[in-house]
Amino acid sequence: MSRLISEGHQVICASRSDSADRIIADLGGTPTRVDLFDAGALRQAVGDAEAVLHLATAIPPSAEMGDLSTWVTNDRLREETTAHLADAVAANGARSLLLQSYFGVRAPDGGHRRMSVRRACRRSHADIVTRTSPCCSSSENPVLPDAL
Repeated sequence: MSRLISEGHQVICASRSDSADRIIADLGGTPTRVDLFDAGALRQAVGDAEAVLHLATAIPPSAEMGDLSTWVTNDRLREETTAHLADAVAANGARSLLLQSYFGVRAPDGGHRRMSVRRACRRSHADIVTRTSPCCSSSENPVLPDAL
């Protein structure tokens, strides 16, 4: 954010709390509150922005990550909010919509050591956990790019 501001850009950030508002303001940005599941509110919030960065998440605590029900809000942010922002960007003429991405893999033995995405994608679908976007299906039948 500091670099964007130093280069003359105005930065407006969606926020969920007073403490986040203070951090955003201290960094030189402008905090705003918006319902990330409300298409009209997002369209209004995008306004005449040149670019939109979708960085919202609701990732559950590590101890709860194995329970798929704890991912519901995060999944909605990935699917619904992304679609609403894409529509808002198209309607309002922003030049860019940047999205964060994540691809999680589980080691073949169930461990948590690092594994390259290329190597992971060569593994059987049972060894790969995908749960990020509408372009991916469930972990039982993941959709993988042919190029990998």
